[in-house]
Amino acid sequence: MTRIYYKLFVCIAGLMFLLVGVNAKAQGQDTTSTTTTTTETPEGGSVTKVVETTNRAIVTPVPAAKEVIATPEGYVSCFYVQAGWFNNLWVPTHRVCQYNNTGEGVVWIEGYWGCNKSKEDVCTNWEWRSGHWQKSLVVY
Repeated sequence: MTRIYYKLFVCIAGLMFLLVGVNAKAQGQDTTSTTTTTTETPEGGSVTKVVETTNRAIVTPVPAAKEVIATPEGYVSCFYVQAGWFNNLWVPTHRVCQYNNTGEGVVWIEGYWGCNKSKEDVCTNWEWRSGHWQKSLVVY
């Protein structure tokens, strides 16, 4: 009977490893952001500079939530923001809820682990951001 459990464990572990690998490969796609800057020259003309930056998606699994704060009641709608870079921080997929203007704010952002240091596509430091209110909607 012990051999059966061992074989079952090995099959399940192999399946989990395969699923994590497929998920990491799917998330490992590059994202490109474009920044356009226009500068006026002393002669009255203008120079436009377009910079494209390729950011590698982080494939390191996100740690389990440090804390779970229930979403405050009274929201108008909720949606998920897909993982991506925002102000040099890799932000994983997270939930955002919108409210009619309350004293706290108009948006509730659920807590998430953000990656603030990485080596290529592997996160080397996760930083916890607790669930919080924001005065305006900024999707990141």
